[in-house]
Amino acid sequence: MRVGNGYLLAGVAWALFLAPVAAYGVVGLLAGVLWLYVFGDDPWPPATDWAIPFVGLIVFISVAACCIYLAHRYGRQKEIEADGAPRREWRRIYLVTMVPLVLIALTAFSLHQRSIRQAEAIAATERQQAVFDDLLKTRHTISGLDLRRTHEGDVEARVTMSGDRQGRYRLHWQVNSTVYGEVLSGELQNLGLDLEGGELDFEVPIVELARSYRDTILDGSGVAVDEPFELVVTLFPEIDADEAEAWPAFERYRWERGDSPLRNSAAAEFQVRFRVGHDGTIELSAP
Repeated sequence: MRVGNGYLLAGVAWALFLAPVAAYGVVGLLAGVLWLYVFGDDPWPPATDWAIPFVGLIVFISVAACCIYLAHRYGRQKEIEADGAPRREWRRIYLVTMVPLVLIALTAFSLHQRSIRQAEAIAATERQQAVFDDLLKTRHTISGLDLRRTHEGDVEARVTMSGDRQGRYRLHWQVNSTVYGEVLSGELQNLGLDLEGGELDFEVPIVELARSYRDTILDGSGVAVDEPFELVVTLFPEIDADEAEAWPAFERYRWERGDSPLRNSAAAEFQVRFRVGHDGTIELSAP
């Protein structure tokens, strides 16, 4: 084989390495610039679906053609100079050819290892999601929230819970002013639930709600209040740190932030009527 053809093959080897690297880099840079400075998170025009890959193809062909052209010209020059010592020139050809082939092999190995790690990460995430979904499906939820007024006007609440996951739970209830959105009263209780579920009864004294309303919302006295209050009950399982580690990272974050889907809520409204006297005393109206 002629020395010029040997350098031409070396140029092909370099083209196989440099052309994909250059095309990938340009496409990534172009997509990043478009995302940062042009389109962002808005819908991208349909033309970008073919325009960006087309730019990558142009870069690939250009770099490959440049490598082959330069290798051809360099090979022709060396073929003339190597008439007296072709063996030394062939050693250079072998070295110049092996470098891109080794780089291609290392890149392929790196990409293969990366794909294995990605597959393992995806499998681990799927296992974590399955654990969380099972808990979400089997946990106890609030199946009923009933309110009853006593003769004194207080509110008696009964919460009914059902589910398949036995264990410790927490139930939090609070009363809100529907007009001002302020929390007037609340309590957190620990529960132990079995497969049969359970019920919890608690009482909300109207006098305490009226005092809280007076101290939290009202500015002055001699005010008559007649508005609906809202009772919100939230049930959620007790979760320790080891159990949460088996969940996806996003679900752990939502749990710590307090907006996890594991928290099940129910709400009901009841009318409240009372008057705050000029001296701040509470005068209840008939329920």
